[in-house]
Amino acid sequence: PFAATLAICADASASLAAIADELGDVNGDTARARAAVSDLKATVREKDSRETALLRRVLDTIRAGLPDDAVVASDMTLIAYAGNEMFPVEQPGCWLHPVGFGTLGYALPAAIGAKVGVGDRVVAAIAGDYGFQYTINELATAAELGQPLPIFVWNNNLLGAIHADMVSKGIQPNAVTQVNPDFVALAKAYRCHGVRPESLGELSGAIADALVADRPTLIEMTPDMVRG
Repeated sequence: PFAATLAICADASASLAAIADELGDVNGDTARARAAVSDLKATVREKDSRETALLRRVLDTIRAGLPDDAVVASDMTLIAYAGNEMFPVEQPGCWLHPVGFGTLGYALPAAIGAKVGVGDRVVAAIAGDYGFQYTINELATAAELGQPLPIFVWNNNLLGAIHADMVSKGIQPNAVTQVNPDFVALAKAYRCHGVRPESLGELSGAIADALVADRPTLIEMTPDMVRG
């Protein structure tokens, strides 16, 4: 959303080191910088569309329920696209998203692998109702490993980004509304926990329970959960 005032094409590590050297000691400006960032975030929030504001509330709830060093693997879905811009991440390597290649079904297997790699640290997956079904069978792998893995499935019964793109181009939406399975029942069939919170408060409770569970927990989230 922001155009570069000065575009830089260079090795990221080398260029950032050079910029840091030029800046020198900026500790005295820390408070001012934080205030500027806070003001910018507030300005961005004020410009949220209704849908963006809804997604932000869900992401804020998820963020509040996870520790700062949690690793989150996200799929190709509207809520993850929003998360790319608004999900706060304070440490490197904590937000995994298939940028560029756009792999549907990425989140669940990536989260399982990340959990194996980071051990006791919290790992979660965020997927959409359609993309999740590309690799839903990996629930069996997570269950077999006994991972306390929160799996957030955003279910709007729609290929939302494609639907919006069709509408914006004046195309009659086609093949973007699918018949979904009962995700909670399907999770239980895979020997996982499955819950469907009816409010953001219930979502917070579901996250807390998932982090201490003896197996993965699929948490199905819907727009009605926020509007209710």
